Amino acid sequence: MEGLDALDLLNTAIAAFAILGGMVYAIIKTKVDVEHLTKKVETLFNLFNNMRDKDK
Repeated sequence: MEGLDALDLLNTAIAAFAILGGMVYAIIKTKVDVEHLTKKVETLFNLFNNMRDKDK
């Protein structure tokens, strides 16, 4: 068996960094999307409540 050389270690490190980077990106994007959708739902509830209050 051959030992690991520097090029193999570099390729493995780049692949691991790419995978971890993709996972971090996906988590951050999901968090931002949830915050954005939460604001939209809050706005819709406020509009609905304002319309309901005007009818009284």
